[in-house]
Amino acid sequence: MMKSQLHELTIKRLESLSASFKNGPLSYGLNDAALQQIAGNQSGQIKPFLTELQSNGFSALQIGILIDTILMVKKDQTQVEYLIELVLSGPEITGIPMSDTAATMHSIIESAKDELLLVGYAVHHAQELFKHIYDKMQKNDSLKVTFCLNINRNQGDTSLESEIVHRFISEFKEKHWPWEKTPSIYYDPRSLAMNNFQHTSLHAKCLVADRTLALVTSANFTEAAQERNIELGILIRHQDIIERIVSYFESLTENKRLVKSP
Repeated sequence: MMKSQLHELTIKRLESLSASFKNGPLSYGLNDAALQQIAGNQSGQIKPFLTELQSNGFSALQIGILIDTILMVKKDQTQVEYLIELVLSGPEITGIPMSDTAATMHSIIESAKDELLLVGYAVHHAQELFKHIYDKMQKNDSLKVTFCLNINRNQGDTSLESEIVHRFISEFKEKHWPWEKTPSIYYDPRSLAMNNFQHTSLHAKCLVADRTLALVTSANFTEAAQERNIELGILIRHQDIIERIVSYFESLTENKRLVKSP
C-alpha cells in the first residue's frame, strides 16, 4: 500500500526525491521540511513507508536506488501509455475514462501532412467526417489520400462486377463525397464473387496519418459509430507497428489483391 503511494508521485518529484536521498538534504536523515519541499501534500502519505525502510536498515543511498527503480518502471509505463492509448466510446460509466471516436479521427486527419490511409467496411452518413479530409486535400495538394473500402455483392445480385463498382462509386460520390477532388479508392474483388465459398469482406477499420499516428478501431465510418455506438479502438504512436499496417495495404494494392476503382 505504501509502495503504491511512491508510484503516485510524478516523475519530476521522484527524480528530486532520489537525488535528495543520494546527495541532498535527505541523505543526512529524514526530515519533514525537505520531504514537504519535494513531495508537497503527498509527503504525509509517503513518509511512513520511507520511515519503515530506514527502520529496516535501508541507508539513504539504498532508498535513493530503490526510488530509481520505481522511477524506471514509471517512465516505462508512461512510454507505453503514450505509444498505445485506448479509445473507448459509448455511454459514460463512473470511474471509466471515455474517449470520443469522432474527435480522435478528426485529430488524426488534422495531423496529416503527407499521406492519409482510411480502411473501412461500412460507410453511412459519412459526409461530415469526409469533409475534414477534403478540406485537408484542398489546403495541401501533395497530400496522398487512399481509401480501402468494402464493395459488396448483395445476395441474389447477378450484375457484372463493373456495374456493382460503378453503382457503389456513384452512390459514394452522391452521398458521402460530393466534391470534385477525390481520394484513390481500392476494393477487394473477392467481395464481388458470386460463389459463397470465394466471397469475402474487407472488414478492417483503421485510419492512419503519415505513418506516425493510427487508429485501429471497431468503429465503421458511419454517423452511428462516430456518435452513439459502443466502440473500442487503439490509438497507436508506435512507428514500427504503423509501418506494418501501411505496408500491408500497400502490398495488397501493388499485388492487385486490392483493385483501384475506375
